[in-house]
Amino acid sequence: GLIGHRRTGRLRQHRQGGDFNYGEFATRARQGETTKAQVQEWLGKPAGQGMVLESDGQKNDQWTYYYGTAKIPSGADPLFKLLQVKFNPEGRLISYTWSGESGKPPAE
Repeated sequence: GLIGHRRTGRLRQHRQGGDFNYGEFATRARQGETTKAQVQEWLGKPAGQGMVLESDGQKNDQWTYYYGTAKIPSGADPLFKLLQVKFNPEGRLISYTWSGESGKPPAE
């Protein structure tokens, strides 16, 4: 993943992953309709691509988007968000899992 540091006074800002707009994705995403190309257009290239073996034996693609920041060395002002998007063999959205910062629910 992408790792970066930005100086902010005496503390540095540590970043991991690539920022993305979950609200835009959640507003547009439609199960069984949304394609991989659309997701990539909205969110950019995923940080990771993998496979999920379902309990029925079906193999589905899974893309992962994540982004995190914190001040170094204190660890102050942490933020982390994770979006995992699952696609069927035809490349259409099956489901997704979102985890974001507490206290700031995403816009839907």
